[in-house]
Amino acid sequence: MGCQRWLSSTAIYYRLPSPLYSRPVQNSVYPVRPHTIASHDDLTQIAFCDPTSTPKLPRLLTALHPSRPITHLSPNLLELDLLHSLLPTLPDEVQAESWDRINSYNLLADFRAKLETWTRKDRTWIAEQGVIQKAVGLLPFVEDLWIKCGSLGVVRIHLTSTEGASGDLRHPLPDGRVLRVKHFPPLQIREDEVVSTTGAGDTLVGGLVAGLLSGEKEEVWVGRALERVKKTMMSHKAVG
Repeated sequence: MGCQRWLSSTAIYYRLPSPLYSRPVQNSVYPVRPHTIASHDDLTQIAFCDPTSTPKLPRLLTALHPSRPITHLSPNLLELDLLHSLLPTLPDEVQAESWDRINSYNLLADFRAKLETWTRKDRTWIAEQGVIQKAVGLLPFVEDLWIKCGSLGVVRIHLTSTEGASGDLRHPLPDGRVLRVKHFPPLQIREDEVVSTTGAGDTLVGGLVAGLLSGEKEEVWVGRALERVKKTMMSHKAVG
């Protein structure tokens, strides 16, 4: 694959032919899966962080700061809950800066009305579980959240300069950007077709990373990632 390998005092890095980096993190404060995309310096480059496990997740807090947000983070619903609950444990000055950022988004009654409309029918679970509210609390620290919702699909919430597509929840911010929320429903699979869910999350993240590098339209590569998740769940072979 044309990867270049070099050693530092703390880790081995595998450099990919892109602005993204992959590294093992057994001894790192950044709890991302081995070889999941992550930057190797101060996270100022594009990074994709996939939490390893809930017991290790609190270690991610040491890397969170509004002045150096992680580019992409992909927690599942349980990890989102835990991260949100841990935010009050951050230093006071970090909490103050994050609240200044959130207040600058100006998410007032008009946004709440849009959210209420958007979460009706097949998205009521998003409102019931407070997914968007928890995600907004993380936006000062993460530019782009990919929330893995198991059998409910994937929710993406991020700040962008583009308007997005039909079906999105979009809200203009005072600084000219747009807060965009997109729900990608899961592909249908019969219960008797499911062999195992092991590795499904890894497959999804791999598909998202590949898609971000592809230059294709979002609907194309997210759909492809979900299709690979479906195949993983139907596979009799080990996937991870």
